[in-house]
Amino acid sequence: MVIERYPSVLAATLAGLLLLAMPVAYQRGPQQASLEEHGDCIRRIDHIVVFCDSAEGVDSMMQAFTKGFGLPKFWGPERYDMLIGEVRKAAGFYSGGVFLGNATLEFETWEGDAIAARPAVDLGFAGVAFEPADAGRAIACLGEAGLEPGPAEPWFSSGPEGGAHKMWTLIDLPRLNSAALKLFLCAYEPVPVEADGDWVMMTHEEMRGLLSAQLEAGGGGALGVVRMKQLTLGVADLPRRLAEYAALLGEPAGDALWKLGDSQTLRLVEAEADAIQSVTLEVALLESAREFLLSKSMLGGESSGRIEIAPAAIGGLRIYLEQAGN
Repeated sequence: MVIERYPSVLAATLAGLLLLAMPVAYQRGPQQASLEEHGDCIRRIDHIVVFCDSAEGVDSMMQAFTKGFGLPKFWGPERYDMLIGEVRKAAGFYSGGVFLGNATLEFETWEGDAIAARPAVDLGFAGVAFEPADAGRAIACLGEAGLEPGPAEPWFSSGPEGGAHKMWTLIDLPRLNSAALKLFLCAYEPVPVEADGDWVMMTHEEMRGLLSAQLEAGGGGALGVVRMKQLTLGVADLPRRLAEYAALLGEPAGDALWKLGDSQTLRLVEAEADAIQSVTLEVALLESAREFLLSKSMLGGESSGRIEIAPAAIGGLRIYLEQAGN
């Protein structure tokens, strides 16, 4: 089975500059056992996956976070077709992403023939993509730690002059997966981007930099978002998961708490099942964010130094806001 994406448009607007990635076909390549090894194992959380029940659900969530909250759109929403042999099926999966300052929130759904290939996770928060410093080093160090990562799975696109161009590599983490949570690594390659009629190579870091500047120029949107502060994961077997996450992320900085790149933290808490519990965002002015949510009837629970976006307004997600710098 081959999966291709049509089209793929990555747009970032900054000071009047519109960068449009070429319409290309992404294709999954042969699995590789290892890549060149160097660098640390995990750099940061790259994106958090949210499964929706339909394309309309994806559109609704993208509207809520881009039009409603004023966060930058990283891509989409767009539909990705599935090919089986030479036959294009009517539907594949549908995805869009919004940038949170140091991580991306991806909304997706799977359709038609692609449902059979859909990861076996529930709706809502469903997955976490970690970006490694280097895919090969990640495979090596995770294998040595006994986490048994899946093989590297490179994805390719057609380049501006034809031929295949590797865009990213996915590495599954089956030992850490559950019915409600899929963890994997996503290592990016520089991609060709069209700017003022010319093609230039742009790294994932550079694209994130453009989006960060766009978020800052817009004042963090209606909520004043600065960055994602913390991802909280519930786990059913805390002692076992503590050891496994230490193998993935290194020794914790505190009680079941890890500090990652870009001022991110990840915390494990005991729960009935392994699943994403919540995302916490830092905002420039918590009181201003509170007033906005209150004006839109979207204010959820409140506690000292923390407020919640009403889950009913954002598809049941638990997203908390805290004052930046606290």
